[in-house]
Amino acid sequence: AVLTASHARLSGPVPPDLGRLRHLVHLDLSSNRLSGKLPDELTKLRAITHLRLQDNRLCGTLPQDIGDMAELKHIDLWGNRLTGEIP
Repeated sequence: AVLTASHARLSGPVPPDLGRLRHLVHLDLSSNRLSGKLPDELTKLRAITHLRLQDNRLCGTLPQDIGDMAELKHIDLWGNRLTGEIP
């Protein structure tokens, strides 16, 4: 499954319920006004191969379990206010 909502003028936090979309392989929420921390629930997206969250207002550190997303091949996070190291 693919979910694309880039340039959709979305604002607020990334919904933790996205982590329930177990068959999601491509998530693109780029170029919106999403803010706050990335929810830990995103690391439950075990089938995801592409995660595009660039050009938002995300802050804080990456979820610790993001390294367990074995199928993840491509991740775009630039243009945010993320801090810390990549787990």
